[in-house]
Amino acid sequence: MKTIIYKLLFICIVVSALFTTSCVDEFEVGDDFLVKKPSGDVSIDKVFSDEVSAKGVLWNAYATLHYGLTDPTNYGTTGPEGLNALGDDFESFLNWGGTGITNYYSGVMNPSLENRGSKGYYAMSSRWKGIRNAYTFIENADKVPNFKAGEKERLVAESKMIIASHYANMFRHFGGLPLVKKAYLPSDDSNLERATVEETVNFITGLCDDAAKVLPWQIDNDKMAAWSGRFTAAGALGLKVRVLLFAASPLFNSSNTWDGYENESVTQKQSTYGNYDSNRWQKVVDACEEFFTRNGGNAPNSGIYYLQQATRAGLKGYREAYREAYYNRSNPGMLISVRRGDRTPSKWTYTYFPTIWVRWHGMVPTLTGLNAYAKANGAPFLEEDMPWKKSNEEQQAALDNSTYVDPFADRDPRLYEVSHISGKSSYSGRTFEGYMGGSHRGDKEDGSQIKTDAGFAPSGFSLYKWALDFAGEFGGRTIHWPELRLAEIYLSYAEALVMVGRSGEAYQWIDAVRERVGLKGILEANPDRKSVDITHPDLSVASPSDEFLLKEILRERKCEFALEDVRLYDLIRWRCAEDFKKRLTGLLIWRYKKSSDGTTVNDGASFVFNEFKIRKRFIQNGEQEKVQKIRIYPGDKEVSINKDPHGSMWEPKWYLSAFPTNEVNKSYGLTQNPGW
Repeated sequence: MKTIIYKLLFICIVVSALFTTSCVDEFEVGDDFLVKKPSGDVSIDKVFSDEVSAKGVLWNAYATLHYGLTDPTNYGTTGPEGLNALGDDFESFLNWGGTGITNYYSGVMNPSLENRGSKGYYAMSSRWKGIRNAYTFIENADKVPNFKAGEKERLVAESKMIIASHYANMFRHFGGLPLVKKAYLPSDDSNLERATVEETVNFITGLCDDAAKVLPWQIDNDKMAAWSGRFTAAGALGLKVRVLLFAASPLFNSSNTWDGYENESVTQKQSTYGNYDSNRWQKVVDACEEFFTRNGGNAPNSGIYYLQQATRAGLKGYREAYREAYYNRSNPGMLISVRRGDRTPSKWTYTYFPTIWVRWHGMVPTLTGLNAYAKANGAPFLEEDMPWKKSNEEQQAALDNSTYVDPFADRDPRLYEVSHISGKSSYSGRTFEGYMGGSHRGDKEDGSQIKTDAGFAPSGFSLYKWALDFAGEFGGRTIHWPELRLAEIYLSYAEALVMVGRSGEAYQWIDAVRERVGLKGILEANPDRKSVDITHPDLSVASPSDEFLLKEILRERKCEFALEDVRLYDLIRWRCAEDFKKRLTGLLIWRYKKSSDGTTVNDGASFVFNEFKIRKRFIQNGEQEKVQKIRIYPGDKEVSINKDPHGSMWEPKWYLSAFPTNEVNKSYGLTQNPGW
């Protein structure tokens, strides 16, 4: 920690270096955010002698918050693909990059690489600068002579939330952390030992509690244009819920996560609580109920914050409601919104997510992920509904005799907001063609050329969420990052209720999220409680009062928060080893040819599907040198698509990130995580 402290947390005696252009070029939140201000070499006393310049220190700290969309400000830090490429919803097909191909998919990740290009990036300079700026403001706010009544207290509370937000994100990667509680001077002892999991949780939630006592519950509507994006009490209590939920889950709330991998961090309870305590789930329930009480209603959609609802009937209305919920930074369910630029760069910019994630196929939806989305009436999408589980002959017969049911018609509206579907969406002004020989899939329709690891839609699908139609939607607007939404509080509450034996109360909260996109409630849509094989939580430590409902909640979180940095952490905290090891799949999609005369049907709905296994990631199940084969529609012939380089290389160590070797070797008390 000493190196990081020296480099990033010191307020030097000669303070001009701290407040030069790189530090005082502040941004404004709201619509004018990231508007540059004049700056120069000034002393710390000068900075805090005036309200405007003092606020600049805090606004700079806001600019360091986690932003999950790849853009020019974070490109090259945690990898161009981002965290979502490590779960089961998406696959990166970049032939370069950090998070996906270079470090994790290939299995070369190790503590010496835990810097740029890693998912945790412990030494990320912007993070520690944000913490430093926040403490600098807290410790010097009393020097400012012209704050309005109550303004100083509010800004100090926002500073605490910036610290809490950074620590909350690090906690999910590393567990217990060295706890920085001040802006350090050169004369201070900065050798901070790693805290326990419990100490880290208490530190973060304590900051949230302190802030929630001071901050306004919401930004008033008439101030939203200027101040949206600032922390509120709702965001503070919401972040508290997120941290407590992660802490209550089996990764830390157990005594056996690291069996066979015990090390100093385990014995010192820095990577585990060391036992199971059901009261940790009760703390989540209590935190959610505190949130609902402050929000003014103890039923879904009954308070100040509520879920964005459809303004018109039908599929388009439900899609719009969902899009507003994540895309619009001022919608009534947004608790924490982070933004980077006052206007978006061109979608063709190579360091911006539309190009990296879509054009360069760095974030491609998988069939595995899309299978989680229910039918439009809320009924589960089961294996019996999947034509790709049938032979080519069976699919051909169904199409010939008109008993074929389009598996991508009449599905959960969120599916169409996450992925382009052949014949059902538009990309850059034309109908999306992800079928073999189609303009967006390539390859040969006769089966003579098949690529499953390259091209615009190598899985048969392409990303829609965030990039949308890839037409004129960006239009110079501000694209924010939805760090925390109200729907997450609803589903976290439902999950915690299941874990404390109050399952009957959980249904209304998950049903409220489903209702917003037109889905019937869980029990109404699935009275037989048919199991959907999507998520495989480790239930060896604590059994839920309703296993079916727990898995439905995790499936709902997967669908609601696709590409919002939620699914990966759910798999981690529930120790879903099976889901990390499983092979993800895609589809070869072929236009139907009539048996009667061989005519190709081009109606955007009649297809034959061949499921295939996407190339193996390092930790996924596989067999050494085994060639993957599938039987394709043209000629009903068997073809080889890829080869497994090795078997399963899964280890529990992958749940947590490693601390950088150079930091651990300084021997100031930073213990390494298990297995690394």
